[in-house]
Formats: sequence, C-alpha cells, structure tokens
Amino acid sequence: MHRYGGSLPASQECCIYKAFPNSHVIKKGLWVLFFLVFVVSFPVGLSQAAVILNSSLSISGEYTDNLFFSETDKKSDFSTIVSPAMKIDFTSRHVTLNVGYRGSAIFYSQNSQADGYFQSLAFDIDFPGLNRQIRGLKVKFIERVSFSPELNAYSFGDPNLTQEERFSQVLQEGEGIQGDRVDTFRNVAGVELSYSWTQNFETTATYTNVITRYSGSAIEDTEVNVTTLDGTYHYQVTSRTEWKARYGVAASFGDNQERDALIHQVSVGVEHQVTRLLSVNGDIGVSFVEGESPEMLFEAGITKRYRKGILSLQYTSNVVAGLGVIQGAVRRESVVGEATRSIGEVTTSYLQVGYANNRSFEANRIDVSTYTVQTGVSTRLLSWLQGMISYSYLKQRDQGNFSENGVRNVINISLTASAPAMRLIK
Repeated sequence: MHRYGGSLPASQECCIYKAFPNSHVIKKGLWVLFFLVFVVSFPVGLSQAAVILNSSLSISGEYTDNLFFSETDKKSDFSTIVSPAMKIDFTSRHVTLNVGYRGSAIFYSQNSQADGYFQSLAFDIDFPGLNRQIRGLKVKFIERVSFSPELNAYSFGDPNLTQEERFSQVLQEGEGIQGDRVDTFRNVAGVELSYSWTQNFETTATYTNVITRYSGSAIEDTEVNVTTLDGTYHYQVTSRTEWKARYGVAASFGDNQERDALIHQVSVGVEHQVTRLLSVNGDIGVSFVEGESPEMLFEAGITKRYRKGILSLQYTSNVVAGLGVIQGAVRRESVVGEATRSIGEVTTSYLQVGYANNRSFEANRIDVSTYTVQTGVSTRLLSWLQGMISYSYLKQRDQGNFSENGVRNVINISLTASAPAMRLIK
C-alpha cells in the first residue's frame, strides 16, 4: 500500500497532544475505574442474574474476482470458510454484559498463501444499577479486538442494534477505504458516560482508543485517541415532532502529533414522525477545525417500516476524526441505505448500499471515494439450520495520494447450524 505523505505547518499543529502527553495513563485510569465498578457490581447482581449462551458454526463457499483488490493484476479464486461463533449474554439488576466471539478459517484453492484465520472478540458492558442509584446517569464500556487478513471498507453495523444505532457504526471498521490485503490487528476500547440533567438536556462524554498494527513494514502502525464532549437540548414541539440543538467538541491525538486535531461543532436538527411507520430526520450546522475555514455539516434520513420489512436511507456530510488508516480531521460524505423484506415465513431478502468519500484537509493527501452494494437471501431450512446466498460489489477511486483503485465482485453461499440457547445461570 502506498502511504500518503505531507504534514501540517507548525503554526497549525494542534495542542491536544500537549494537553494529553500521557494517553496511556488515561487509558489505564479508565480501565481501573471499569474494573472497580464491575467487581463491586458483579457479586451483588450474580444472585439475580441470567446467563445465556448462543453458539453456531457456518460453512461457506465464496468466489471473488479480485482477491488482492488490484486494478492491474486481478486474481480470482474460490475459498472455503469455516466460522465458529459464540455469544454470551449476562443480565442482572446491576450489570449487563454481552460477549461475542467469531472466527473464520479461510482456505483458497489457488492462492494458498492467502489462507488465514480471522477472529474477533467483542464485549459491551452497561451498568443499569448506576442509573437507579444516580437517576439520569448511564455508563457503558466497549472492547473490540480483531485479527483480519484484510480490513473491510464497510461495516453495516450489528444487526442486533436498532436502525438508528447502527448508522453510527457503519464506517467504524474500515472508515470507507479499502486497502491492500495485509494481516491487521486492531483493538478498539472506549467508555461512554451520559447524564440527563433535565428531561430536555443531556451531556455525553466519550473516550475511544484505537490501536492498529499491520504485518510487515509496508504500512505504518497507528494509535489514535479521540475524546468527545457534547451537550444536546431536545424540545418536543408536538407528539410527532422534536427539535434539538447540539454543541460538541472532539479532540483527536495519537502517535503522530502532526495529525492531531480539535473539532468544534454546532448544529440544530429535527425528527418528525410523518406517520406511524414513516419517520424523517435532519441536521444542519457548522464544524470548526483549528487552523482551517469553517465547514458545513448536514445530515438527512428517512425510515419506512412495512409489515414485512424496512426501508432506510441516511446521508451525512461532516467533519470527523479518523481512527485508523485515516488520522486527524477528515471531511467525510457518506450515504447508507438498507432494505429488508420477508418472503414467506422462513425467508428474508436484503439490499444494502453504501458510499463514502474521505478528503483530508491537507491538499492531495487523501481523496478516496468508495462504493458498495450488498444483497442476499436467507432462509431457514430446518429449525437449527440457516442457508444464505449473497452478492457484493465494491468499487474504489482515488484522486489523492492513497493510490488504491479497484473493483471487486464476491458471491457467497453459506450454511449456518445454530445450537439451542443454553441458560447457564437461572
């Protein structure tokens, strides 16, 4: 992969790194806090807890026409993929813990050097007991550890989340950029604290640390820390319409001080329930990046629910802090759409579309547009066996110094066997 170059002038260097020179101290302090709260809460809630284990095993056959995502030297291949997965849900009055693991052993028929084992471990911890003790307070910790032979450009979010929550996860994995195939370790850790001061006003503070390590020396390892603080005021105009005003600040700092950034944002927005099944939302505002001209931010979305499916589309133009391949403040424009429909009692079809354009503030350093379409049909063959066939298309065009252009088509057929849910603690 060709690394982009360039640096900010000394007069524009952000002072965030100077304010947080020992980010590892912050990380250790946050995880010590998490450990203490969890240790105190866990024994108390254990007597009233429920622990449920879900597990599955998938076997897939997959064809790709551009394994190494090259524009000039395309290599097609067929692979066999074996994927075990496990999820544990721990629920009590004081603590809610969700742990998920997934692995994928990949075997290629022609390019055996690309064989590998992908695995990811993730957990989310909420403390509802704290909300009862301090009404309005919410505390959540996240941890994502993954090892992958290739970071995906898109992640359409956890299907267990609501549609609105998934939009915030769409570009977390690859940030809308597809790079070369290289073994990548990534660790995402964070904490979110929110407090409702009144029925209409709440504040949220987050800290996220992302460590990315690549095999070999072709790509630079990165570590990025992002701290955010924002306040949102909600005003219920009618039973169907809510206005909101928001101010937020994000500080991004990491191992490359030249790409540290401080972003201020002010916006107003509206959410309107047109009918019981149709809702729309929109936001407009301004982003201020230290040493740069103000940038407009805009967001608009629509969600339509049907008796047998859902249709949603979200457009966003904003300034964000890069967490991996991209570092520092980046202008990002994205479109995410999804449609699902039930076909009979056991069959579901889906269509997902995505577009992202990332442009750095430094001239010609990064300007990448990525397009993707994914569609598929899944059906329940037996009470414990699910079948799926899917197709995905990915296209990327670079106008900066990233130098990664390519088109890829992938067809996948899979069978997934799921074991009955086991209640470990009643």
